[in-house]
Amino acid sequence: MPRRLVLHAGMFKTGSSSIQAFLDRARLKNATYFGWDHPNHSTLFVLLFARRPEADWVFRQRELSAETCADWREREKQALTRQIEGSSDDLFIFSAERVYRGRPPELRACREFFSRFFPQIDVHCYVRDPMSYAASMLQQSLKTGDVPRPRALLPNFRLRIANLDEAFGRDAVKTRMYSRPADVRRNLVADFCNWTGVETDTATDVRVNSSMSAEATALLYLFRRHAGFALSSSRALAANGRMVRALTTIPGRRTTLAPEFFGADAAEIADDRLWMEERMQERFPSEQPDGPATVTFTSFDDLEAFGREVFQQRAGKPFAAEDWQDDTRSPGRFAASVTGALPRLASMLPLRSPISRRRPG
Repeated sequence: MPRRLVLHAGMFKTGSSSIQAFLDRARLKNATYFGWDHPNHSTLFVLLFARRPEADWVFRQRELSAETCADWREREKQALTRQIEGSSDDLFIFSAERVYRGRPPELRACREFFSRFFPQIDVHCYVRDPMSYAASMLQQSLKTGDVPRPRALLPNFRLRIANLDEAFGRDAVKTRMYSRPADVRRNLVADFCNWTGVETDTATDVRVNSSMSAEATALLYLFRRHAGFALSSSRALAANGRMVRALTTIPGRRTTLAPEFFGADAAEIADDRLWMEERMQERFPSEQPDGPATVTFTSFDDLEAFGREVFQQRAGKPFAAEDWQDDTRSPGRFAASVTGALPRLASMLPLRSPISRRRPG
């Protein structure tokens, strides 16, 4: 049997973290999951295959030079080669949501490196309803310090899938509809193992990332929009992480986005969705329910107005931007104002970085 690489390309917000965490710790009978500093190989993908990895925000935050990244890249390629040559398994898995957004030169570099070892490379990618995906990406972007443009929240199936087709061949790019774990339609980890041919006797439990309520999402947008807080240091990153975790505890309704949120791009979203459904010969399940359990936003102005209402209700006073200066204490003070919890000082030990557990030195 020829050796085969499964390149799990996400996409983002389709349970990839659950799959990665499982594969990283499970006992796999017939496959090797590449060992690295983190179960998610996205940063490794950038390091290995981006033309200038030092320009990526992950490496910029760590202030790594081009020379340092080049040396690190060479060491990681050697480490991957040792893993491949030292294993008797015929199936290997590399999982990185960043592959879905890979630029054509990065994807070609990825194929050229791995094709030296694997006659067969299969790309596996879950896809999600565009509007549901956009709402989830809005929350994720706000958590990581960004206030995105509406267009940046879209999956752009036609462009992204076409890039994968060009790099690896259309027959090698396999897509499947994503069903949210909360719907209990299927065990996502078990589904991935069955889909890719991974055999394991480890229980395929599902770990679901916490989702923010619409109320918490609006509050976080309010902070991002007006506080001017930059994630420019380890202390700032730690303070931000504590604030996000505190806001995640605020109960409330589910966030949905109306087509008007995207303005003139709404028609393009519908076309992109239809293109993906025709390729898969399957319709996306509806994930945008209306009703009292949801809050639907039509614009960022709408999101801000709701955030101000929630802040007034929870803090007992109007939101004032000048109260939240750009320092490492402002996230804690903001979270304390709307959760009723005592602020945790920014001088506490910073959280372990999610970027890497191993320094490149």
